Amino acid sequence: MKNTSILSKVVVVLGVVIVGLGLLYFFKSSQATEDIYVGPTKALCGTDESGKAKRCYQVKTDKETTYEAKDIVIKGFAYEPGYEYELKVTKTAEANSTTPMYELKKEISKTEAPYILISEPKDNQIIPLGHQPLKVSGVGRGLYEGNVVLQLADQDGNVLMQDAVVMQSNEPGGAGQWQSELDLEGVEQAGPVLLTAFSPSPADDGKDIKYTVLITLSEAEGQPQALDGTSWKLSSYKVANGTQVKKVPADVVVTAKFADGKVSGKSGCNSYNGTYQADEKSLTFGPQASTRMACEGEAGELEQVYLSHLDQANNYQIQDEQLLVKNADGVTLLIFDKAK
Repeated sequence: MKNTSILSKVVVVLGVVIVGLGLLYFFKSSQATEDIYVGPTKALCGTDESGKAKRCYQVKTDKETTYEAKDIVIKGFAYEPGYEYELKVTKTAEANSTTPMYELKKEISKTEAPYILISEPKDNQIIPLGHQPLKVSGVGRGLYEGNVVLQLADQDGNVLMQDAVVMQSNEPGGAGQWQSELDLEGVEQAGPVLLTAFSPSPADDGKDIKYTVLITLSEAEGQPQALDGTSWKLSSYKVANGTQVKKVPADVVVTAKFADGKVSGKSGCNSYNGTYQADEKSLTFGPQASTRMACEGEAGELEQVYLSHLDQANNYQIQDEQLLVKNADGVTLLIFDKAK
């Protein structure tokens, strides 16, 4: 009798487990999956909470239709520009999120695709009007005869100027790099503008090969102002290898105070001080002394990059409460906000 009672309990427990597994399977299978295509570059899609331009995936659900920029998140998706993806995804729900959330179930295909991308300048970059040309560079693949047209237009679509360049590639239709310098001396309109690179082609799909960045033309001619007596807090910096510009982590503080030919501040973990020389055209830093506290993680990495960028500094610009420190090629290395 006792064994029968135990057996009955085991049967009941097994029944509960089986029912539970069945419900779990039903729940998972009821989450509908869908196939989507993601394009080879991200496109402008409005602004974020701070008013800065942001980029979104180009998405479509039918291979034969046109891509549309959609502000979505795809968890588990490792995106790389220059490829067209076919993905199987499931829509998920996230508390307090207004952005559609998806989870990657399967990467069906990843295929090289024709594309064009502007590496410099970056979105939201401030460009002074004046005698200095605007340096524009980028990469691409599958462009008709390697032709790249650069077009500067206001936000109403009125073209302010246009130029052309040929991409350098080792093989016809292959991947390559391109660069040009746009003469802004004849451009008088200040404010937000759209810089577009596109590849003209007799093929119908040629119109899809384009890339646009949102930049701001400044009325000031970029003449540096006096640094002496000013204090700054680092907000962004160029990574050590590459063209990416990263924001300073919220828990890391990097500062610079200029006074009587000397600069001092915090470099992430340690304090530093040294000399600097600046005039209306240049900015260079002398050797910097630093405390020697052990520094790991993001703060340590940033500290190394920051001190290295000080060594590479060649010129600067103060514009709209920001200090931009640049190298000899005009590439912005460090972006400071005025200390409050």
